[in-house]
Amino acid sequence: MRCNYSYSDIQITDRPQTLLDGMRWYLDYLQDLVVEDFERKNLSQPYILEQKRFVERFKNTLESKGYLPDRMGFILSKKEVGLFHNFLIEKKYSAKTYNKHIVGIRTMYNAFMKEGYIDHNPFARVRMKYTVTNPDIIYEEELEKLFKIIRPENGHVQIGTTRKGKKNYYRAWLKDAILLALYTGERRDGVFLLQWRHVEENYLKIPNFKINRKQKVEDFHYVPITEDMAEFLMTLKRGNDDDYIIEPSHENRDTLKNQCSKSFSHFWSVAGFEKRKDFKALRKTLETRLWTMLGDKSKALKRHKNLSTTIDHYLGQEEILKELKGQKMFGFLHELNIPT
Repeated sequence: MRCNYSYSDIQITDRPQTLLDGMRWYLDYLQDLVVEDFERKNLSQPYILEQKRFVERFKNTLESKGYLPDRMGFILSKKEVGLFHNFLIEKKYSAKTYNKHIVGIRTMYNAFMKEGYIDHNPFARVRMKYTVTNPDIIYEEELEKLFKIIRPENGHVQIGTTRKGKKNYYRAWLKDAILLALYTGERRDGVFLLQWRHVEENYLKIPNFKINRKQKVEDFHYVPITEDMAEFLMTLKRGNDDDYIIEPSHENRDTLKNQCSKSFSHFWSVAGFEKRKDFKALRKTLETRLWTMLGDKSKALKRHKNLSTTIDHYLGQEEILKELKGQKMFGFLHELNIPT
């Protein structure tokens, strides 16, 4: 039996009695179905679905070893915690994936503690696995080689032996998405949510999508439109203000985001680089370039977790916008933006 995505019978005042009830409560908790309005978290659907997978795997692990979550309480022994650890090890998940599973279940138990269902978290003592963060930037010669590789004939891959296993990771918009990420420093979410209305006279006024979604606010930051970014934007077909900049006709932005990540990784692999780099390295590349050009002043362009941003911060942004006007951040890039 799989955990229900929604357990609508639970009321806000109900207290789950078994571990299975707790799991069901938690999935509703993530969707804000069993909380008061002031407690809403406004989590994204992809995040909720990912947490659901972690919970289901935890439940299935217990059941595979003879435990019955519908008859168990919330408190777990070290042995029961160890069962999930052993499951993840046997699956040979990467350190990052292992950590995400543990953090997912640990977060569920933190929610139990917050509601007073338990007084300690049995997953608090599980050690995270060491992961190597990749702070690398993407260099000019790497981008040049990558853009030469991004062609339809290089996108083919065979997964398995059937005809259904044939895929092509080439997307006509991939180069544009890479360049927009490089010029703006946006994550994949931002790249595919940017609209033409965010383009002002000499800067992009970009919503802080993640903060705005979670906190129901309208916070934003500025990114200067340098000469080379302006040249890039001119190569794109300008739509209405509410049209997305990248692939405006595609309604499912999450699908585009996932395709982008997979396509980037595929072509990076085909290019034969010794070191793996992900799409997110483009974000670090912009930060490094701005630091080279502006030094400490570049800090004014960084996103701030505190929404009560100071006046000095905005004055710093205005000064930078003027200083960068007419300059090129990545002068070589206009040669790369050639349709294939």
